[in-house]
Amino acid sequence: DQAHGELFAYLRPSGLQARPPLSPFHIPNQLAQGGVAVGGPLLRARTHYFANYERLQQDRGSLISSPAPRFFVGNYRDNLALLRLDHRFAEEHSLSLRVNGQRESNNNTNDRVGGLLQPSAAIASKGQSLATQLTDTLLLGSNKVNEVRLGYVNAVPSNSSPVSPQPVIVRPGVSTEGNATY
Repeated sequence: DQAHGELFAYLRPSGLQARPPLSPFHIPNQLAQGGVAVGGPLLRARTHYFANYERLQQDRGSLISSPAPRFFVGNYRDNLALLRLDHRFAEEHSLSLRVNGQRESNNNTNDRVGGLLQPSAAIASKGQSLATQLTDTLLLGSNKVNEVRLGYVNAVPSNSSPVSPQPVIVRPGVSTEGNATY
């Protein structure tokens, strides 16, 4: 037994994409995604581990058509991590621990900014979660299994708020500016 792993990356640079229809200029839209995973034995083939980390980063532009053509670049970030440990006490008794987490942020939630909606209308959102699970499995004879699972989850759901709170001004057919909290 030996450790094994893999590394991956996906890059989509902004300069390779065509200009959007009706846009007088190129609008940035790039994506970078990558991660690493590794796993293997820790103690005499009785304890094994697996760890994984992934990151997604996107800078995505949207065309603002009025009052003057321009663009807004929204930023999305997502990080995911996982750690798992497995230990076999005997052929019929094993213990497993899993911990995973996520953290994400976005400053143009639901592609809100664009068209007549100005950058001052942008909404930022953030969320994160952490979860753990401990599982103890015991085989009893040839047809019975006793499994005990303990888990803990702590999640902060997506929390959204205006990027720059200010009064909302709507000029029909021209623009919508500002964004206020409830």
